[in-house]
Amino acid sequence: MGETQHGVTRLSVSEVSALRFVWEAERIVTGPDHLTQLAFADGHTVWVGPVVRIDFLNGHIDFAGDSAAAQVVRVYATLLARPPDSVGLTYWVEQMAQGVSLAKVVEGFFGSHEFITRFGGLTDEALVVNLYREALGREPDAAGLAYHIGTLRDGLDRAQVIVNFVASPEAARIFEAENLAGVWVADSRKTLVGMAYDAVFDRPPEQEGLDYWTGRLAQGMDVRTLVEAIAGSAEFQALHAHETNAEYVASIYRSTLEREPEAAGLAYWTAQLASHAMDRIDVVLRIGISDEQRDQFSAQPHGDAFLG
Repeated sequence: MGETQHGVTRLSVSEVSALRFVWEAERIVTGPDHLTQLAFADGHTVWVGPVVRIDFLNGHIDFAGDSAAAQVVRVYATLLARPPDSVGLTYWVEQMAQGVSLAKVVEGFFGSHEFITRFGGLTDEALVVNLYREALGREPDAAGLAYHIGTLRDGLDRAQVIVNFVASPEAARIFEAENLAGVWVADSRKTLVGMAYDAVFDRPPEQEGLDYWTGRLAQGMDVRTLVEAIAGSAEFQALHAHETNAEYVASIYRSTLEREPEAAGLAYWTAQLASHAMDRIDVVLRIGISDEQRDQFSAQPHGDAFLG
């Protein structure tokens, strides 16, 4: 580990790996000197940089303009004129990690209403002009315009032409200059394990548990089976076995939503348990592993180190 003094740690490139869960950070800021400050809730501060990537237990920050994350962000910006949502970004980055080409990612946008509205009816020339404006932020030069129109007329498909803009060195340089703080990409499986532990135990998983359950999810385990397995532990029994249904619901609210249940919500979930319409695993899944919670756990942390 790097040198620590007065609660501040300075890390070398080789030491930047699996720092913590990103949601444990209260503030993450990257400055023009490419140094990144990570201030954690326990009062510890870490300075990192300059590096091309920082890995956390549940995702990573990419600083390189030619990274898969940066390219996916540029696809969204170029084709849809907006940043990606956290789930969409994670999905496409993970697809690329599994071997899906950037051209296939681009093709995945062709059927969307947003893409059709912006690019669906354009001529070859209009398409190229728009790509210069959206991907590179400038008007086309005469030679470049003629070249790209020529590639289309020679049979190059539009997805590849879009890739040639989005993945170009010029686009990467512009992106790095305008996004010093990089791109946050959540790991979907590790985030899910973190959510399950948070809901059931009100704590993050230990490294061994995180690795084990992430591996099981990769092998095809579904979310309910994951929660059932975790709930079968002695820790779960010690925390919740003695609780009434109402107490159990309140516990899940406190661990996942960080608040007491409202009266109507408490009554609803307690009645569902009492009638056996749901069991305790269902309550964890509906409250603690909901789409809302997934978005919260995948979303950008505090600070200016992230897009959005």
